[in-house]
Amino acid sequence: TGKLVRRIPWSLSTSTPGVQRTIKELEFNASGSLLEVSSNGENDLVFDVSSGQLVATLTSTQQGQFSRDGTTFVGGNAKHLIAWSAKDWTKISDVPNGPDYVTQIAAFPEKDLAVVGGPKNARLVRLSSGEEVAKVGTGYTNFAAFSQDGTLVFTYSSSGFGVWDTSGKQYCYKEDLEIG
Repeated sequence: TGKLVRRIPWSLSTSTPGVQRTIKELEFNASGSLLEVSSNGENDLVFDVSSGQLVATLTSTQQGQFSRDGTTFVGGNAKHLIAWSAKDWTKISDVPNGPDYVTQIAAFPEKDLAVVGGPKNARLVRLSSGEEVAKVGTGYTNFAAFSQDGTLVFTYSSSGFGVWDTSGKQYCYKEDLEIG
């Protein structure tokens, strides 16, 4: 009962001499047919899982998440927050982001919302405009997510764990949450 393992051939080189890529995160779409690879490189890569072929290079994207239905991929970096069509990999929107690098992104495109976490805070923003709705955590953001129906936001940062609604109203917050 062996498993078939497909090797996905992607280059570990970057355009910066002497710098090697390190994988930070892997993200599958809802059907499991696409794999997005985030690394310390300049762009993320999307592969077709069945063939191992490179499908798209997502410029200005170093962290991201597929929408629940798999039709959209939302990613970004310190300067951009981009929504990509997962059908043809065209940009749906590209709005300013920043000023810091991205540590986590949680997206709910159906409600035009994303949580962008960085080294100093987590921000709830509109995907279409980049407008900040609210700060939903302070400190280095380790985790960000939406509830299944998109009505709640969860963040875990260096200062604690919080639950918020999509207007930015805080429901609860626990500092120094210890898991173990």
